[in-house]
Amino acid sequence: MARKDQIKLFFCACIDEDPFVVMLKEAKISIKYWPYINALRRWRDKLRDLVLVGVKNQEKQTKTAINKAIELFKRIPADEITIEFYLNFCLALAEDILERVRNKSEKHIWDKIIENMFKLYSLFDPGLEKDRDMEQAIEVNKLVQEVF
Repeated sequence: MARKDQIKLFFCACIDEDPFVVMLKEAKISIKYWPYINALRRWRDKLRDLVLVGVKNQEKQTKTAINKAIELFKRIPADEITIEFYLNFCLALAEDILERVRNKSEKHIWDKIIENMFKLYSLFDPGLEKDRDMEQAIEVNKLVQEVF
C-alpha cells in the first residue's frame, strides 16, 4: 500500500468512533451539532472504502493505521489533548492530504470532511483565537510524517 494511502487510513483511524466521537460526547455538545458528526462518519466511511478498493489484507492495513495512530498519540501527554487541539490536528492533517489529492471525487470527499470538521471546531473556538492549539497541531503533524 502506498504511503499516501496509509496516511489517509491513519486519518480515518483518527476520526473513528472511539477517540473522536467519545471525545465529542464528553464535551457535551448540543444535539444540533450532531449532524456534522454524522456527516463526518459518512464521509469517513466513503473515504475508507475508496482507499481500500483493491487493497489486499484490508483488515491488516486498517489495523496498522490504528496502531500508528496509537503510537503517535503515546508521544503526546494526555493532558495536552483537548478537543480543540484534536480538531485542529485533524483539520491540519486533512488539509495536508487534500493538497496531494488529484482525483475529483476524492477531493470532494476531503472538502466535505474539512467543511464539517471546521464547523465542529468553530463551535469550540467561535472566535478562532486558539493559536496555541493550532501550533501544537502543526507540530504533531510533523510527527505524523516521522511515523510514516
